[in-house]
Amino acid sequence: MSLENHGIYTNLRGTVCACDKPKLAGKSFCRRCYFALPKELQNALYIRESYPETFRRALQTLGLKEPEGPQSLAEVFPPRLTHRLRRR
Repeated sequence: MSLENHGIYTNLRGTVCACDKPKLAGKSFCRRCYFALPKELQNALYIRESYPETFRRALQTLGLKEPEGPQSLAEVFPPRLTHRLRRR
């Protein structure tokens, strides 16, 4: 997972939709947002290889902002682990 997609996958695991309404963990959107999407986008959200791009298209369709991801590895990993990753 790239750092630029981290916010998207964090959103997927989370329980708050991009519209700030509750959603189930493992779902991309709350029911209202999901069913507001065209069927093509609803189905495409289940294709792992293109998920980040599809999620971004869905957000644009709904007029919602992309969830913010971390700006650096230090925001994702504890400092000790980040130090080890830099050595490689």
